Amino acid sequence: MLKKQDGVLYFDNNSIPGPGPTIGARGGLPEDIRQDLGLWQSRFQDYASNHGQKAYADYNRFELDAAADLVERLGSRPFVLFMNVGGVDS
Repeated sequence: MLKKQDGVLYFDNNSIPGPGPTIGARGGLPEDIRQDLGLWQSRFQDYASNHGQKAYADYNRFELDAAADLVERLGSRPFVLFMNVGGVDS
């Protein structure tokens, strides 16, 4: 499924704590969206300093904050947003 997306920010191992998200993008992804994904990739460290239950809450907050920001930045462009807020089911 990841290979079918124009742009994606995903966690390779879904581990908390773990390495930050990875960016995947096809050639047609607009440069501003690619930069926005890069911005959120770098912001993950701001959310990744806690352990235990707080780490799961921060992981969820990162995903929700990133999604809300990206939706705003997309503006009137058509898009489909898929989210898997991983910490919720933990």
